[in-house]
Amino acid sequence: MTALLAIAAGALLAGCASYSDSRPDNFASLWKIERGQWRVLEDGTITGSCLTGKTRASSCSGTEMAALRGRVTLPADYRVQATITVNRGVLGELMLSWHDTLFTRVVLYSIDHTLSTGRGWMKLPEVDKGRPMHAVAAINMKEGTPFHLDATVCNKQVTVWVDGKPMLRNTDESLGYGTLGLRANGEVDFRNLKVTPLDDIACPKGYAGKEFIKDQEGAPRRALWPF
Repeated sequence: MTALLAIAAGALLAGCASYSDSRPDNFASLWKIERGQWRVLEDGTITGSCLTGKTRASSCSGTEMAALRGRVTLPADYRVQATITVNRGVLGELMLSWHDTLFTRVVLYSIDHTLSTGRGWMKLPEVDKGRPMHAVAAINMKEGTPFHLDATVCNKQVTVWVDGKPMLRNTDESLGYGTLGLRANGEVDFRNLKVTPLDDIACPKGYAGKEFIKDQEGAPRRALWPF
């Protein structure tokens, strides 16, 4: 039994590492394009777009957002880091612990200038079912501005830092395992993507941090997600 657990743990460790090593030659084995146009550059940058050459629009409808789904299973507790730049459009998103049609969203949204997290339901080609986001924080979100997101999943809680500052924490029972997803409304770059498992030191069993929602001035803020 111990040997089997060690093998399973090793497989999850390797899976996390593979997400961090996305390249043109292994892109198809690590990722599945659910919707839109996606490609990976030689430096590992993953670029997604829901736009076509036939339109001058800078964004698309909710049912047309580009979605990319990982093929590798995540561990129960893990950390995702990425520098997200919305070059054109309104939204860049991490989709954590994607189980079938259910996942946890971490979203940069330029129209409301917010960072938010909450549960998402996706049954392609349908869009999420309009549930409100659970935690929302103000952020100076602009096209072309890179933001370094650091999302830690520990004991079914996600804590999100932006450029080194703690911004959100939310509990979601669906967190843990599943796969990783990326989503773009417009044209979005995901640079320096790194996924690492958390051990019992980084994520002590039974630990639960206090949930917090703060905007850039430190004031509590809640809002409903528009989609």
